Amino acid sequence: MFNFLDEIAKLTGLPLEVLGGGYRIINFDGKAVYIEGIQNILRFNNEEVNLKLKKGAVKLIGQNLILQNIDVNSIVVTGKIMQVEVS
Repeated sequence: MFNFLDEIAKLTGLPLEVLGGGYRIINFDGKAVYIEGIQNILRFNNEEVNLKLKKGAVKLIGQNLILQNIDVNSIVVTGKIMQVEVS
């Protein structure tokens, strides 16, 4: 799978730690969220997804949430995403 942060690091010569704290979150109009830099799935049900990041965590709240395209360090979550919290 394409790794956005790796490509930006190659193009700029910057270390990954400088580029967004080691993670990337892209929200596609509340219908899908792409998250890169995950380490573990902490909790998952159809209304909440909690993921451990390299630095911190992310919590998605919504309806009919489905985990899709799970890769070594990235994931796509689809459904009606109403809130994204990073801590």
